Amino acid sequence: MFLHLGNDVSVRISEIIAIYDYELFRSGGNFGYIASMKKRKLFDDTGWEDEKIKSLVMTEKGLYPSAISSLTLKRRTDILQNGRLLKLSIESEAGAGKSSENKE
Repeated sequence: MFLHLGNDVSVRISEIIAIYDYELFRSGGNFGYIASMKKRKLFDDTGWEDEKIKSLVMTEKGLYPSAISSLTLKRRTDILQNGRLLKLSIESEAGAGKSSENKE
């Protein structure tokens, strides 16, 4: 399964190592780490001037910025990993079928 990060970027859930809140990550003294990742071309934040970075997603292949909050990304990974997304769509279809039965 893939997690959509915004800006036409998706990452494979199995490759995600961590999801960080961007402001907390930066305030924790990680400027050197971000600069190192940029230098190694494993982090690219160009084009983000117009949109605020809210979270960072660390994978085996690099560090990805996202305009989606870290909490929302975490919830999405939980939903996708646990199959609740499929369960919710099945339940909504079953609920739709029941209401049409009640109308007849």
